[in-house]
Amino acid sequence: MKLKLGALLVMIFISCRPSTAIERIHSCFPGSFKDICILGHVFYNRSNDIRHVFPQNYSIIRVGNDGWAKGIDSVIGVFDGQLYAELGHPSAVEILDAEVETLEIPRALRHANFADNRLKTFWIEHGDAEPSLSYLDLGQNSISSLINISAFINLETIYLYNNRIEALELNVFKNFAKLKMLNLNYNQVTALSGDYFPPSLTYLGLYYNDMKTLNYSALQLPSLETLNIERNYLSTLDVARLLLGLPKLRMLRLGHNQLSHETVLSALELLRQHNVSFRDESEEVSCYFDSEEIEGVCMERQPIGSGWPKAVVLSILTILVATLFVLVVRWVFIAMNK
Repeated sequence: MKLKLGALLVMIFISCRPSTAIERIHSCFPGSFKDICILGHVFYNRSNDIRHVFPQNYSIIRVGNDGWAKGIDSVIGVFDGQLYAELGHPSAVEILDAEVETLEIPRALRHANFADNRLKTFWIEHGDAEPSLSYLDLGQNSISSLINISAFINLETIYLYNNRIEALELNVFKNFAKLKMLNLNYNQVTALSGDYFPPSLTYLGLYYNDMKTLNYSALQLPSLETLNIERNYLSTLDVARLLLGLPKLRMLRLGHNQLSHETVLSALELLRQHNVSFRDESEEVSCYFDSEEIEGVCMERQPIGSGWPKAVVLSILTILVATLFVLVVRWVFIAMNK
């Protein structure tokens, strides 16, 4: 009896003892809109000693900056269902430049922006509910594999620029019936083969990758309107074949590849005939010293030692040498007959 009474007293003492956990209360920055909460100085870590309290009832939570404006330092190593619940289950979460290394995307989240972090992979939280995510920005991370993205079948917009993607897993976008925009700029994609992209796609960005050839069978996209293949290593381009698979194409960006002048001029003429734009004034202005502009398209300057320019230069040099030889002979002849 005495033992039970002692245990009861200990439990009462523990329950009545003040909690030692520190409460860290976060507030929205002044000027935040009605449904948007902008947070800064969020140093989030899981600990029994700290309890984070976040503003509630906001549709959009934003932490960090997009690289253009001066940001407020934050460090959030992990984003998962627990932190999502602590934030009040908003429909949109943007955590930028906050050193996020672990990302578990909640099924209820509709808009996710985790650009400029330290992500190598990501996954969907456990459960049976269909994921709601329609917008995903994972640009400027260290992602090399997209195998886990196949779970997010309701995605409409995907930004994956500036990662470490060298190849796309086959059929990874197979069930993405709503996908409109896919940005894979600034990666290391070397080739396209197989059925990589869904027919719903309207924009495909492959700017600044490592492609040397195009697999035209992988570009059978009936809804695609814009294709950016600038700054790759393409040495050939069959525009006629490309247009067969892209009947709705309205913009093709092809500058800064390794195409000959003849190939470029032929391609541009065919694009004009099909009312496909290729000219970009901003790119034309930024043609560098080692580039030249062809009808608004910047191309690498061709070395003088190849193709018809070489023949023209050699012909001119031959004529000059021959002319000089004739003049020298004539001068010698005149001098001898004085």
